[in-house]
Amino acid sequence: MQCIGVNSLSDALTRKRKDSFPVIHLKMLAIAGKNKKRRNAFLGIPKSQCPPSRSFLSKGWKMDKVQQSRRTFLKTAAAVAAAAPLAGCGVMDAQAKDVTWNREADVVVLGYGNAGTNAAIEAHDAGASVIVLEKMSIGGGNVAVSAVASVIPTNRDAYFTYLKSLYELSRSEWDEGILNVFCDESMKLGDWMKKLDPRAEVGVYGHAGYQQLPGADSVNKCSLRGVPGLKGGDRLFNTFDRAVKARNIPVLFNTPARKLVREGTQIIGVEALQGNRPIYIRAKKAVIICTGGFQCNPELMQKYIYGNPMSYLGSPGNTGDGLLMAQAAGSGLWHMNSVSAPLGVQIPGLKSAINVVVRQPSFIWVDQDGRRFVNEKKLDYHCSWMAVNVFDAINHRYPRIPCFMIMDKAYLDKGPLVFNGGSGYALNRENYKWSRDNSKELASGVIIEAPTLEALAKKLGMKDPEILKNQVARWNSDLKEKGIDTEYGRTLTADPKMKTVFAGRDVRNWSAPLAETGLYYAVKLVPVMYHTMGGPKKSVKAEVLDPYGKPIPRLFVAGELGSTWGLTYQGACANADAIIFGRIAGREAAKLPSL
Repeated sequence: MQCIGVNSLSDALTRKRKDSFPVIHLKMLAIAGKNKKRRNAFLGIPKSQCPPSRSFLSKGWKMDKVQQSRRTFLKTAAAVAAAAPLAGCGVMDAQAKDVTWNREADVVVLGYGNAGTNAAIEAHDAGASVIVLEKMSIGGGNVAVSAVASVIPTNRDAYFTYLKSLYELSRSEWDEGILNVFCDESMKLGDWMKKLDPRAEVGVYGHAGYQQLPGADSVNKCSLRGVPGLKGGDRLFNTFDRAVKARNIPVLFNTPARKLVREGTQIIGVEALQGNRPIYIRAKKAVIICTGGFQCNPELMQKYIYGNPMSYLGSPGNTGDGLLMAQAAGSGLWHMNSVSAPLGVQIPGLKSAINVVVRQPSFIWVDQDGRRFVNEKKLDYHCSWMAVNVFDAINHRYPRIPCFMIMDKAYLDKGPLVFNGGSGYALNRENYKWSRDNSKELASGVIIEAPTLEALAKKLGMKDPEILKNQVARWNSDLKEKGIDTEYGRTLTADPKMKTVFAGRDVRNWSAPLAETGLYYAVKLVPVMYHTMGGPKKSVKAEVLDPYGKPIPRLFVAGELGSTWGLTYQGACANADAIIFGRIAGREAAKLPSL
């Protein structure tokens, strides 16, 4: 057996040209050995094109001088990756006859969340035997800690136009075929959930996050009701979980997949861990990776997401295992810099953060100097991190991470700052309960209190308290005298013709002056991530594609890993994407002939 490390095709290669061997990262070349003849033979370099011995590594000789066929390129790239040291997740090359299989099934699904459950259900219903591997002790992934179901559009073509505009807005990579499939299948989501549980009721709770875009009227964010479960995410996941159990599909918990097993070009199984013991599960038809994103892997976050480190809202199990395995198998990548991240607070002692959804009008956001920087009510919830992830190149800092939400007593008197029925791991899995009167958070220092704005500024570490005082004075004056925030255009009320992101919320009362006297409050806000969206690029059949757009045989992907979405994200589309492509992956995997 030969092990292939995680830094294969996509990591080993820093630049590619259509008809030539790419430039290979020097670090990867070093593994071939220091002996020049051995190294050149290993890489298949013609003697006539060999560089001087000393310049090969020391001066970064470029391999794009070597003209090779695509087949030779892939073969050579695999050889480079094969010599790399294994770092946890990857690929194991082996002949089937050389592996002692502990279990087998037609389809092996990695991950038991939204995508994984739907892939398992669809593969089973198509006649395939299925085994699911889940690294955590319980299932659900990010769907179990979400508060929603999915987007079910009212008009398919208008929805396509809207989503296409989102890609164009952020200049994100997109695929017309995938988007067409997604829009077609989105229309059927309500029927699918009702098929799994006749008690299911689908209700609208919100609308488009980008109301200015064409087709926005078609967006209905829908939650699942009428089925057991305390919250939206629970109800959604429990519906799929019950369907899996009804089909007697085995789910192996506490069993993280570590390596894909490959024979030739085909994925034939998985190496996983049970305790410290490796086990091998044969996939007679295919492996489907549904392991979620990589937001809880600091190394991958630093590699792919620019800016300051973020806290997370989602499952701590999302550590990029599937991404590393897919890369080792030679997958192409897309949407690697794309995330869904609102602003929220960190609670001492909790693994994850809590997002803050503003519900009262008397508040503003300010940076570390006390200055406002955005229209707080026009900023899309899921893309809030973009407004703060800005580097000050003069003073060499991120002045908006953290930033601060400034409130008066009237805001807090209206109720808890955080709604306990919201989403996130802290609320739904760590069972944190925000106090009804905010007293617990005041006592712990999560909410900061001061008798004056000057005192509040000092507590927040602002060098010049006058900046905050002047900012609040301008805010108050604008609203009282002009009826509008002249700095960023925040109005007293929303446009009554606008469909709000959250139905019935904050329409009539968007803005109000802060009190002239009395107690003032602040909370420290940081980007808090639901999920990453990058990963293997996929086909319309949910097949994992290599960098040339060719399917890697018998390997599929669904969910947040290699998500359909780019840099701008429409809330509730992640659940929809996971359901749709999980189903497609299961259906297509089941069609394959058995090995």
